[in-house]
Amino acid sequence: MSKKIIIIGNNEYSRLIRNYIEVDTDLEVIAYSVEKDYLQVEFFDDLPLIALEELTKSYSVNEYDVMLGVGYNKMNTIREKLYMKIKNYGYTVINFIHSSAVIAPNSVIGEGNIIMENVVVAPYSTIGSGNIIWCSVNISHNNEVGNFNSLSVGTSLSGFVEIGNNCFMGNNCTVKNHLKIANYSLIGASSYVSVSTEEYQVIVPQKSIVLPGKISTDLI
Repeated sequence: MSKKIIIIGNNEYSRLIRNYIEVDTDLEVIAYSVEKDYLQVEFFDDLPLIALEELTKSYSVNEYDVMLGVGYNKMNTIREKLYMKIKNYGYTVINFIHSSAVIAPNSVIGEGNIIMENVVVAPYSTIGSGNIIWCSVNISHNNEVGNFNSLSVGTSLSGFVEIGNNCFMGNNCTVKNHLKIANYSLIGASSYVSVSTEEYQVIVPQKSIVLPGKISTDLI
């Protein structure tokens, strides 16, 4: 018998998580759930949509687990709030780890993480809870990733990097070894981070430019 799962959220990201679950695991998604203030319809994606505040009345914490289907808005603080609320209700918030991900056996991973295709977590690394780790992310050896972070496609962390909590790492950004990325840091796509950050700091790369007077066939 497959384990029954409730997804928190009712948007396209939530639907995407359901697709990953049903294609890549033997888990069964049986409902979605959102906070009562956001409950406007009874069904989403052809499944029941339940008020989070009423969830325990119909779905026992002993029989159903929960998966987070909420994205990184407001530096992952919405995701964090919902995670805490679900835990207070007594549910287990499970990980989704794609079958193509490579996780070193001596690495430690918390709960409520979404780890997508071709992610590599090298030896002696620690990942907290509630993180979103997108496709082809490289978490090198001896890394520490905190809680409620979003690591976008192609993010590369060199060795001995520490990521705090509630950070956002844009597509294809790279972090030099032995650095600390402080809480609520926002690292823009394609950035190269060569020094440790301060809390709430924003790092972006130099802008791409258009070459004046040139067309593509002049160059290639």
